[in-house]
Amino acid sequence: MMGLPHVMVRFLTVKDARAARKSGVVALWIFSAFYVVLPFVGYGAIRALGSDAIAAAHPQGNLAVVQLAGALGGPALEAVIIGITLATILAVLAGVAIATSGAFAHDLYTHVVKGGKATGEQQLKVARLSLLGIAIVAMFLALGAKGFNLGFLANVAFAVAASTSLPVLLLSIYWRGFNRVGATWALVGGLAVSLGLVAISPNILGPTGLIHGIDPIFPLTIPALVSVPAGFLLAYVGSLVGRSRPEAAGTDFAEIERLALIGR
Repeated sequence: MMGLPHVMVRFLTVKDARAARKSGVVALWIFSAFYVVLPFVGYGAIRALGSDAIAAAHPQGNLAVVQLAGALGGPALEAVIIGITLATILAVLAGVAIATSGAFAHDLYTHVVKGGKATGEQQLKVARLSLLGIAIVAMFLALGAKGFNLGFLANVAFAVAASTSLPVLLLSIYWRGFNRVGATWALVGGLAVSLGLVAISPNILGPTGLIHGIDPIFPLTIPALVSVPAGFLLAYVGSLVGRSRPEAAGTDFAEIERLALIGR
């Protein structure tokens, strides 16, 4: 959860480093408590409603919580749960949208395309355009994935975050030898490994996947067991390779620590 965009965005909306740490810790505790409760809710729904009734409403069981609320508290509790779910989804999407459009405008456009010379107006325009493009792509992906189990989709998102952002975050804090090349290797390589393993897993290939007639190559439905160590390994190897490259300059441990202490 530490590597998810709607957690990381909290570091960009506070006044200083102390507030960022406090906001991050509070968010992590809330998310942790939420995910600990989920198995109890799931098993409670099976106990109260039965697997057949849950599958009748949605083949992948995505409406189990709503059905359980209706069974326990009637339409009133069902409406409350639906409202909370919609508000949570909107909050998560807002965080993801801010983080993604900001990355496009600040990191990709300003520093890669414009070489650090983009004006504030240009960045704002690119952020708005990228946000529109992200929304369109996300809607098409959502329509294509509407038959998937939400738990699986969330676990894939966690696996991608843990394979990309998490190695960069942890090594930036705790390893003095970490540099920009290592961060690039971790982000790009971790993303490629995690998504690649999903593409050849039973979720995509085989009798239970989207493509029938082809046996899955990777046996696990969630790639984290392999992709997370791969992300850390790529960060380590990339940092060793980058020590002799000029593009790794300016990202040493002392500079990162200084920026963290002054709240930037």
